[in-house]
Amino acid sequence: MFWVDETGRENYNKFSDVISMDATYRTNRYNMIFVPFTAINNHDKTINVGAGLISDETIESYSWLLEAFLSSHKKKPTMILSDMDATLSCSIAKVFEGCTHRLCMWHIMSKMPSKENKWLADMFNKRDKWIPSYFRDIPMCGLIDYISI
Repeated sequence: MFWVDETGRENYNKFSDVISMDATYRTNRYNMIFVPFTAINNHDKTINVGAGLISDETIESYSWLLEAFLSSHKKKPTMILSDMDATLSCSIAKVFEGCTHRLCMWHIMSKMPSKENKWLADMFNKRDKWIPSYFRDIPMCGLIDYISI
């Protein structure tokens, strides 16, 4: 299920440069995955521009959700931030072709102490997606500071 109200549509029309997706995994009684789409407004406040519920983390489910988002808003964001989920990354590349995709640094940094060197080596290979100095030329509209909210 995907939904957005008129306020969310208006907000997206004004503040669609950078969008964050941060799925909350199976914390409700229906064991569904809640996926809010968040942006930052001109008052530096987080705003909701849509939300979805999906039953699993497959490429098909995430692609369906992103297509529903696109159908509702009629345009792709300039940049999207997400966690490191591989299926979500594939879906973003497929549905939001041409959209810049970056990884949420908060998720990366919170997992770093518990990972082995192999994980760190893999993250080093993805550094252009999560280290801000690699994309400082792209306006982030302040969202990089708020993506864990």
